[in-house]
Amino acid sequence: MWTLPLFTNLFRLLDPQRPCALPTYSRSTILRVTLLLAGFFVGVGHATGEKEETTIAANTLELISDPLDRRWLDRARRSHSAEPMVSPVYQIAPLSAASWEKLQTHPQFQP
Repeated sequence: MWTLPLFTNLFRLLDPQRPCALPTYSRSTILRVTLLLAGFFVGVGHATGEKEETTIAANTLELISDPLDRRWLDRARRSHSAEPMVSPVYQIAPLSAASWEKLQTHPQFQP
């Protein structure tokens, strides 16, 4: 279910005039990359239960108190499991060149 097409469609359905946040228990690199490539702004979420870190995504940067930064982006580039899934078949793969280029142009990582 956590595919790039699913999150891209979800992001398209959101009204940019109505700020919306999506918290999730996961902090995986592949999920965070998927959310970013779908158009969301992504940050570190609050600890909950036994999880020291979660993820929060939003359609506006103002809802993210601790956004992922360029250090995280560099770590994602080195990850062996960062390329988003485009179908519901789990795969482990590093970022493709196309995904890396798109991530670098995301407004969240611009000065």
